[in-house]
Amino acid sequence: IVSPVDDMTSNLGAAQAMELRTRNRVAFERTIRYHVEQSIKKPEIIARIELVGAILVFDRLGRKEQENVAQVGIEKQLKRFAELGHDLQISADALRWLIENGINEKYGARPLLALMSRELEGALGRELIVRPEGTKIKGRFVPAGSNSGIQIAAEA
Repeated sequence: IVSPVDDMTSNLGAAQAMELRTRNRVAFERTIRYHVEQSIKKPEIIARIELVGAILVFDRLGRKEQENVAQVGIEKQLKRFAELGHDLQISADALRWLIENGINEKYGARPLLALMSRELEGALGRELIVRPEGTKIKGRFVPAGSNSGIQIAAEA
């Protein structure tokens, strides 16, 4: 049997489970399962989710895990830019800025990934818009200063 959904993630019930402030994994998972079921309110959907696998409860991502997510996300972005013909790197300061401004202990890695995408793609877009069409950019992503985002320090 092939499932139409490989995986899906959600923070449903996570806030309520964290309020328990318990190390009891069973209570933690029971709380999350209850809030998932209450949020979906469709028993047939819950049954399908349980049929194709299990409802897995993951611990929150800590700072180190989110830093790893950032590194993987940046590598994917840079590879994608390279496939478009751009030769871009990221400075340690830019990486630090993204992590500091994107990490969210409450919401996990999604805000970090969204910030990375917005900042890196935005910086490349701003650089491309002021150059002749077809230009390939070579340079480094660096902090824009005054905590205002990321820009590209282009090489000639």
